[in-house]
Amino acid sequence: MATAGLTYDEVMAQSAQAKPQQGLVLDEAFDVIHQDDDKSEEEDFEDIEVEIKDDYVGRCTSVFVQYPRRVVVSILLITVLAMYATYLDNFSITVPSPYDWECPDDEYTLLRDAMMSAEDEADESKALTTRGDATFPFYYFYDSEPWNRDANCDGGIFTPQRLRAMCLAEEILTSNKEYQEDYCLLVNGTCATRSASVLQFFYDDAPCSLLDQARIDQGWAALQGNVFFVDKHAFQRGYACKARSIIYLGTPLTGYDETSKIGDDQALEMQEKLGSVMEQALWRSYDMEGHTLNSKYNQAARSSGMSVLWFAQPLAQREFSRLVNEDFLVAFASVLFVWCYLMYHLGSCFVGSMAMLQISVSLPLSLFFYRVVFRISYFAGMQILVVFVILGIGADDCFVFVDAWKQSLLLHDDTHKRLQYAYARALQSMANTSLTTAAAFLATAISPIMPIAAFGIYAAICVLMNYVLAMTMLPAVLIWHHNSSKCCTCSRTEIVEGGTCVERYLTILSWRKKIIAKILVLVLGGLSCTAAYLASRLEPPREPEEWFSQKHMFQQVADLIGGSNGGAYGANEDQAYDAFHVVFGIEGVSRDDFDPYVPSKRLASPDYVAIDLYEAQDAFLQACHLVETFAALVRPNTTLCFLREFQQWQTETYASTAMDRATFDSRLALFRDSTQPSNKLHGAWKAPVGIVNGELKYVRIDGRISMTQGAAIDERKKTLRRAQKLLKKIQQLDAPFLRPDKAFQVSGAWLWYETQVALVRGLTTGISIGFPVAFLVLTAATRNVILSLYAIVVIGCVVSGVLGLCYLLGWSLGIRESVAGVIVIGLAVDYTIHLGHMYDHARFHAHLATRDERTAYALRKMGRTVFAGAVTTAGAASLMFACQLTFFVQMACLIVFTIALSISLALGLYVPLLHVIGPEREQGNLWFLWRRLCPPKEKAAASEKRAASWRLDPVATTPAPRGLARPPSAPASVDSPPYGGAEA
Repeated sequence: MATAGLTYDEVMAQSAQAKPQQGLVLDEAFDVIHQDDDKSEEEDFEDIEVEIKDDYVGRCTSVFVQYPRRVVVSILLITVLAMYATYLDNFSITVPSPYDWECPDDEYTLLRDAMMSAEDEADESKALTTRGDATFPFYYFYDSEPWNRDANCDGGIFTPQRLRAMCLAEEILTSNKEYQEDYCLLVNGTCATRSASVLQFFYDDAPCSLLDQARIDQGWAALQGNVFFVDKHAFQRGYACKARSIIYLGTPLTGYDETSKIGDDQALEMQEKLGSVMEQALWRSYDMEGHTLNSKYNQAARSSGMSVLWFAQPLAQREFSRLVNEDFLVAFASVLFVWCYLMYHLGSCFVGSMAMLQISVSLPLSLFFYRVVFRISYFAGMQILVVFVILGIGADDCFVFVDAWKQSLLLHDDTHKRLQYAYARALQSMANTSLTTAAAFLATAISPIMPIAAFGIYAAICVLMNYVLAMTMLPAVLIWHHNSSKCCTCSRTEIVEGGTCVERYLTILSWRKKIIAKILVLVLGGLSCTAAYLASRLEPPREPEEWFSQKHMFQQVADLIGGSNGGAYGANEDQAYDAFHVVFGIEGVSRDDFDPYVPSKRLASPDYVAIDLYEAQDAFLQACHLVETFAALVRPNTTLCFLREFQQWQTETYASTAMDRATFDSRLALFRDSTQPSNKLHGAWKAPVGIVNGELKYVRIDGRISMTQGAAIDERKKTLRRAQKLLKKIQQLDAPFLRPDKAFQVSGAWLWYETQVALVRGLTTGISIGFPVAFLVLTAATRNVILSLYAIVVIGCVVSGVLGLCYLLGWSLGIRESVAGVIVIGLAVDYTIHLGHMYDHARFHAHLATRDERTAYALRKMGRTVFAGAVTTAGAASLMFACQLTFFVQMACLIVFTIALSISLALGLYVPLLHVIGPEREQGNLWFLWRRLCPPKEKAAASEKRAASWRLDPVATTPAPRGLARPPSAPASVDSPPYGGAEA
């Protein structure tokens, strides 16, 4: 109805001119609900509302009408109490750990936990000295031809000026007091600063002076064959364009008795103390400046015509946390945008501000249930994404309710009756969208990948909580505003229904026997099929996930050393490859009280199986030989077989290998405590020789996988299959004392492979859950299988379109795409549900039967509302383009495109589909079919009689619509076709 801007009196004056309808109006059960042709519209609605005044809607709305301020204040007070309870529960932002993205119940995760828990139980090795293990590398990269600058590599990177610049860069770290006293790698009690630096070939321990060409040539000659330090084509070319160094940070630190792991207390200490000092010193040295939302690492560090880059895991963790906190500030900009749009669309500063407050309140209340009630402690960057999503969803709910409230002016001037109308309409419409959106988010909750599951749970709670607040706080706000004697100067009241754009669109759809509508259905349907084909070609990522932008220093480092092609260098150090282990003596693990939401705190206990290494020495050496020689599995010279070194040490120390069992055990313990592995990948024998409380419990063979860390999923799968074949050969050894049948192999590479597989499986599982749930909710909401089928097809087109865009952009099926593929169902379903609900609403409440009138009714009632919801959701998400982490930037792209595609297909495909082949009268109505097939026995005869009359009576065949269901300017007449179409 084109009544935008009309006041209540104007609408009622126009409506009074309409002639009363004649004919019989039937409900779904063929019961007469309007038979008195002389009764006015106002009397009709009065009779209806007298019947519902005492139901739950009437009771709820009476509370809002009588006590609006108390309701609002009570909700805000509850929110404050919930926030305080969350604070008392020690809520904090989770520090990322390397275990977060693992599948906690996967076979290889359990095997890794068994091995690591056994290592934790093992007795400390006395040979492990303070800071004697080269645990964390601090990388320096020097590039004379960086990708983001025009540079000439002629003559190479090893010139006097550039070598001196390299020396000064590394001296910033090596001359640092904290580094020298607390963190440097100690070799024989002395800091080993250049043991893995390219400068060892040129400077030795000399100061950073300008070298002459003869010394440089001598250093270049000594460097020949050491491909690790220069780019892969340097020796073929005759000069190097890139170079790199490593300065190791040693552990265990003073006060600790074991080597550090990423995320533990030692790593956090280095991150906070050394990391902050080093960052500031390096930034000052290279005049790197930045500000909020523009990291200093986005600036180039240059010296002597070359680019200087550095990287260390403690610095990366520190930078990631910093960027997450800064990117969260963008959420405040999104709040401001949605707030302004709410005030504009709702026509009131007060209502818009309170609606924004209602949306904001849903976040801490949801956090209370998430953290305190459900005991989920993980809250990190993924949950921040919920803020951007819930802003759009919450605004959409506000638009639905407030627009229904404004449109109630067409029917009543009584405040309670108006609220009853708006509440009843919004209650079902918002419940439909909230349930489907929450179900789509909960579909991610079954993911074995904890951050994705936690994100889905929190998002679903937020959606449901926002719905509860929209049905409690928002109606009280509307009554408060309505009753207030002081009106805001920016407040305006108008009836929002239809509008010029809606009427023009309806005219276009109906032009020349709906030819435009038919073309839209065919074209958009064909494009959706093409998008579905492209989406089917998505594959898991072949490269590591990118978390920083291309201009960020750490991403440039990742590109230099990573990737499926091995990066720019000829070889990486062995530590850059995943470790590989073959373990004997452990058969399982017990993880009592394991909390999947705190994976870094694993309370595991290994289950040992008895072995006798004294009797199984030959078998163990055979296993070492199999690991070393198995094709394309373990890198050369990385296999650590402790028994070989033990026998060699025994020969050198005792001149004989003959001994009894007691001597073997005592000498093995002495060897473990007095020597260190020749392979510098290990600082002590604690892990490979598992002596627990003085008794040998397990032994293992270590190595490094030959596959790069950035390998594609197919290569990972092939390498895993080779490792499984190796294990079968080991298990076939005739060595009952070694129990090879209980042996297992494990590597960190397998854990990430299972994560990649879980991402793909999670997407398909999420979609397989989200679509049926959406279909069931749609069917329950409309009780019309045809409407639901059309809607689910359109939602499928949206999902296909989004994933097809990912393929066109060259993205892979990684973390972002897997999450977005399921989220998109929840975001895409809103607009089609609203329009479908209004299409059905036209049949039951407005008593319209033809598809033309019901489509027009749906657009006039809900077209403006769904468009406003799309604007707020897309607008809030679009501000994430200002974020620094690529995760948020790409999610912004996905959400904005999802919303744009959803509203486009809802209005451009779903509406034309309804306009062309939408259900008419009772077509597809499940309740109608049920009543026809199984009518109540006592009313069967009467129902059949009424049905026959309905079929034969030309007036009753198309139940007369109420006057308010059509534009006042075109009153109905008994002499004209009942629905404005050609008379049957």
